[in-house]
Amino acid sequence: MMGPMRRFAPLLLASVLLGACRTDEVGPTGVGYMSLPADQLLIDVTQMLNTGGIQTVELRADSVYVYNDSARADMRVVNVTMYDEEGRVRTTVVAESGQIHQVTEAMVARGNVVIVADYGERRIETEELHYEPQMNRIWSDVPFVMVHEGSLTRGASFRSD
Repeated sequence: MMGPMRRFAPLLLASVLLGACRTDEVGPTGVGYMSLPADQLLIDVTQMLNTGGIQTVELRADSVYVYNDSARADMRVVNVTMYDEEGRVRTTVVAESGQIHQVTEAMVARGNVVIVADYGERRIETEELHYEPQMNRIWSDVPFVMVHEGSLTRGASFRSD
């Protein structure tokens, strides 16, 4: 379900790092960004990944905070859409926040996480979702609810590849 994200994480971080914001700029409210704990801040971010001319992933975030020393990017109000080879939406992930680690490409979505997968046939809701690209798996160690083919499943945690 999350395979295309493995190729997506380095592209997001590369674009974030190449589009570096100066820390001495003044924001729209007149407050400087010098006091931010992040090395960079991007607002209203959209990142798309295309493979062979076909869009495979689109990530939107209200804001992205980049921390150079830890190779981490924290995102707020995250919406990820994954497409199949024919350009149809295969999976969406929506969350209040997310995090990508540049070195491991591991990702975490937190806060009212909703996954709609299998072309809308499966819906999973949880408070935290992890993605580990090396193992090609997703999991949650907190309670979840899944609706699939009309049946409702509740659990304390799940793992899937």
